[in-house]
Amino acid sequence: MQDLINEFLGPAFGYTIEKYDNIIITKLLNYVNYELLESELATQYIKARYTKNFPVEFTPLLRYLKDIVPAGGKGEKEEESLKGAIGEFLERFYGYMTFFDDNTSIFGKVAEIKEKFDILPTSYKFFSREQLKKLFFFKDYSDEAVITFTRATSYKDNKTVYVPSQIIYLTDLIKPGEDLIAYSTTGGLSYHEDFEKAFIHGLLEYLERDAINISWISRISPLRIRIPERLKRKYKVLENEDVICLRFINEFKGLFVIGCLGFINGFYVGGASADITVENALRRAIYEVYQSISSFSKISEEEVKLAKKLTPDLLIDFWLVPLYYTYVRKDFLLNYLSSLKSINYEELEREESLSYKELIGEVLSQYKIIYKDFNVEKYIGRGKLVRVMVPDLTPAHTPDMPFLGHQRYYTIRKKIGLSEVELFTEEPVPFP
Repeated sequence: MQDLINEFLGPAFGYTIEKYDNIIITKLLNYVNYELLESELATQYIKARYTKNFPVEFTPLLRYLKDIVPAGGKGEKEEESLKGAIGEFLERFYGYMTFFDDNTSIFGKVAEIKEKFDILPTSYKFFSREQLKKLFFFKDYSDEAVITFTRATSYKDNKTVYVPSQIIYLTDLIKPGEDLIAYSTTGGLSYHEDFEKAFIHGLLEYLERDAINISWISRISPLRIRIPERLKRKYKVLENEDVICLRFINEFKGLFVIGCLGFINGFYVGGASADITVENALRRAIYEVYQSISSFSKISEEEVKLAKKLTPDLLIDFWLVPLYYTYVRKDFLLNYLSSLKSINYEELEREESLSYKELIGEVLSQYKIIYKDFNVEKYIGRGKLVRVMVPDLTPAHTPDMPFLGHQRYYTIRKKIGLSEVELFTEEPVPFP
């Protein structure tokens, strides 16, 4: 495996550092020859064909080439920012490469596999029936599906559970004869120096995405946060009246999911984070806003012309969403934000705060937490790469293909005491 890594991981292109107020943003790029890798493995795997045809004239909007792995980090110190960028690269690279070294995988028909092994129940659905009719390249996750499973662990009782590899590894390669039932994103995938930190970060990311998904798709309105002047002085970007911070409603007491979004010099910027204190959640959300400024503020006239023609079906990449809300649906987003009720930041500070251990217990009291340890320390000597998932909650998804099969979208409003409404899915979630 190490020889395989050495062969396909090219030299680093280096990194760049930008500073916004007191926040440092690091961008790191590395070359990986995926095309050569896939040709070498062609006898064992085939490339999954689930990406909708993307018109060639729009390709200039995709900033990174196929064989480039981008990674970003942010922090108040250069070392912290660079460490974050390297960690994100390791997540994405080894989240892909360890797929080929998985000696726990099981391939076959779901009905036959579940007779012998504890698997992710087929009651969990990814796409709705209506979506499956349009996205004909995906199959329903059912007893009839033929797929590959990988071994994971139930956090509560440390028991083995097998989960579809397609939602664990960051690859679009499958075995010949395998059905496509879903796709993987980086949501819940985290690299840190030890297991506990990687697990907590992955869990927080999963909870953050769930809160944002149900807010947008199930129409659970967040609250606009009235930011005090002391924080505006600390984070200058909040002095801009077009940048708004939101508190997303969720069912976990002691969890703060905060998003900040708006427009800087006419460009959409946004970021979100979850943590056990509102201060930490807000700080990390603002870090992502600065990263957004760094990523999305440099655009050519040709790209602007193309961006104005974007439609929801063309948003095959998270990076295209800010362009869509900058040049196509800015007024819609502004009207949505102006309709929200508000809350003082000080009220959030007074809410009950939990420890991470207590938050895990809060989640486990209602739901099952599953994790996959990628054991990357055998390749790089240190650290932990962990994928965390809470099957009952909604995972991250690409903006053009949301996982609308999750029952949570249809039951969460009643669970938290809201009346039924028509689900809101026409526009993409405005948080890449």
